[in-house]
Amino acid sequence: MATMRAVSIIEGQDGPTLEVISAPRPEPGEGQILIQVVAAGLNRADLRRTQAHFAVDGPVIAGLEVSGRVAALGPGVTGYAIGERVAAMAPGGYADFAIADEAATLKVPQGVSFDAAAALAVWYQTAHDALVSAGGFTPGDTVLITAAKSGVGLATAQCAKALGAGRVIGTVRSEDPRLADAGFDAVLSGEPGTLADQVMAQTEGHGADVTIDMVGAGLVPALMDAAALGGRIVSVGRMGGFNDTVDFDKLALRRLSLIGVTFRTRTRDQKRAVRDAMLRDLSPHLSSGRIAPVIDRAFPLHKALAAQDYMRANQHFGKVILTTGSEE
Repeated sequence: MATMRAVSIIEGQDGPTLEVISAPRPEPGEGQILIQVVAAGLNRADLRRTQAHFAVDGPVIAGLEVSGRVAALGPGVTGYAIGERVAAMAPGGYADFAIADEAATLKVPQGVSFDAAAALAVWYQTAHDALVSAGGFTPGDTVLITAAKSGVGLATAQCAKALGAGRVIGTVRSEDPRLADAGFDAVLSGEPGTLADQVMAQTEGHGADVTIDMVGAGLVPALMDAAALGGRIVSVGRMGGFNDTVDFDKLALRRLSLIGVTFRTRTRDQKRAVRDAMLRDLSPHLSSGRIAPVIDRAFPLHKALAAQDYMRANQHFGKVILTTGSEE
């Protein structure tokens, strides 16, 4: 049986930790693609080191997102070729090889490196879906993005700018001059008590047409005050918690829409639709370099634990990735 390197989630003395092991190389089943991993992207969900995202027998391999080349195709998969460059949402991505569902796999646009492609499946699909499909974005809209330094925040700002936003405004806990290069026209304090006044001052009293919220609890009332009439508030993340209070009278009077998004409850056809819409709108901008995923730092695969510790320290700006060395 062919084997590979993999980073397994194991129980340590102080809770779940990571260990590099030799694991069986997986084989693709119906509708699946085997990817030879070049880079694996780290995401916040990885830091929980939970087995909740996995339903496997044997070692639980960490990771949720990869870029690489097609190594084998399962029955029923068409439209892909061996050796083709792809990115995917792939549970078990911290490994030399990973399995991805065809519906969660996308072809890497021309001109995009493997390192950059490791950010496409989660960040850019999430950003485009929240902004365009859920948020009803149209050119000229003012876009407000909370937790602007988050991965999806950076991706959403780039997408909004490339697609013709009138103004892109971010909120942060602490200032960072690098946000100006990421597509933000203004960066504000995320303090709930002053946020609405700040947004109104930036928009001549109009407010935000589309809000992409990564914070959740503690901020929703302020986002409602900061929204334009008929504004759309899209809940993507819940960094601040899961529960908040909504003034339904204000929701009605301001004709606001409060929308939730996730990939976890989507069918395969719905996942394909998200992927295809993102590639339709963003591929030209990715190929031209107008949209360029921000990569903070790359670690070799065997340094996965150090990479997660680095991410947990919250000092990074952009994507943290693991590399397997398969393209060296």
